[in-house]
Amino acid sequence: MEENNSITLKDIGRVLFKNKLIISIIVLVTTIIGAVYTFALTTPKYSSTASIIVQVPVGSSNSQYDIVSSLRYVDTVLDAITENTILKPVAEKNDISLNRLTGMVSVSNATNSSLIRISITCDDPLLSQKLANDVAAQVIAEAREGGVLFFAVNCISQSGEALAGRYTSPNKTLYLIVSVLIGFVLAVCVVFIKEFMSNKFKTKEEVEQILNNHVIGYFVDKKIKNNEDNSNLEELGIHELESYNRLLNNIKYYNVDMPSKAIMITSSIKDELKTTTTVNLSQCMILNSKKVIIIDLDLHKPTVHKYFKLERENGIVDYLTGDLEKENLIHHTDSGIDVITAGKSVNNPNSLLESIKLKDLINELKEKYDYVIIDTPPTYSCSDSSIIANLADGIIYNVSMNYVHKNVARDGINSLKDKNVIGVNITKGEKNSNLKYYYY
Repeated sequence: MEENNSITLKDIGRVLFKNKLIISIIVLVTTIIGAVYTFALTTPKYSSTASIIVQVPVGSSNSQYDIVSSLRYVDTVLDAITENTILKPVAEKNDISLNRLTGMVSVSNATNSSLIRISITCDDPLLSQKLANDVAAQVIAEAREGGVLFFAVNCISQSGEALAGRYTSPNKTLYLIVSVLIGFVLAVCVVFIKEFMSNKFKTKEEVEQILNNHVIGYFVDKKIKNNEDNSNLEELGIHELESYNRLLNNIKYYNVDMPSKAIMITSSIKDELKTTTTVNLSQCMILNSKKVIIIDLDLHKPTVHKYFKLERENGIVDYLTGDLEKENLIHHTDSGIDVITAGKSVNNPNSLLESIKLKDLINELKEKYDYVIIDTPPTYSCSDSSIIANLADGIIYNVSMNYVHKNVARDGINSLKDKNVIGVNITKGEKNSNLKYYYY
């Protein structure tokens, strides 16, 4: 079936909300880095401005000025200020290099104005003030003493003295805003790479399309009681019970004419809560007045006995090898669930799983119980599941969201394609108020 890889705004919003902690951490880290850079690593700059005015008198009159000639002089003076002839004496006087001074100075004037502003920008507010005044004084001296600005003799005068330099950069507020924006963009990129470029299931629709099976159960990450770490049987709450009731209804109505009584529960890899599902589904069946027995056929890593505080010994392996009588095989528990534990360890369980003795036992139990629930190893770890599948009426395949790789789950369920797979049970899913459950 062709995969639908389109991404909707709803998907984007869901992904961003789901990863809000990652986004917050990345934004916080980049903001801290930006703040450290802004306040500790960058060098503050200060700028001070002195101004001179260029006015060419008309004839011998000092009260009237030739505006056109003044503007023409201004252009020449602007070009001359940044030349070495003006700046070199100032650099030597202040014991700084000429190249450094050249990088500090800037000149400007407004259009049609005879006022020239000489600005010095450096990391010392007092030095910027002194240099601005010295450059302005040097320009005036060059004009009065017949230097490079000889043509402007008596035409240049200082209009305003420079004051202590004012802080100009860096713009701390802007730097912090940019740090936050960079952090957010980086976080979104990380989240999208994590979510949309990974090879793990993100949505129920992906599971159905890629595995070509209906979803018959959906359990959010915190709704399913995961006891596989501490292995204790816990009473199902009303919300958990409702979810398992939905799963049970889908099992019951999968094939009304030929009900599935022997149900195998498996998954692709470990930690997909198959044993948790086995135990909790059995509790749900008991609460629905059904007679239930669990057989632990995960002979590589059995855990069912831990939930019921039973010993592993005196189980199915002991019975199949002839070391235990059938009368001593079934353990009755306070929960009302009967249990057949795994029994002693065995290096190669395949021969036992393929025995007629096991098949006959399951058929006999199907006559005595409403449901025989079989816990099996993951399909990816060994071939046991494909053997046990021949003994079951139906198979529930657990798939954990954002956990198992798509190709691993697809290969696992395909190994059971000739068997009677009832459907997929999703575990570790995301909470979704719009989720619709599938019924047969």
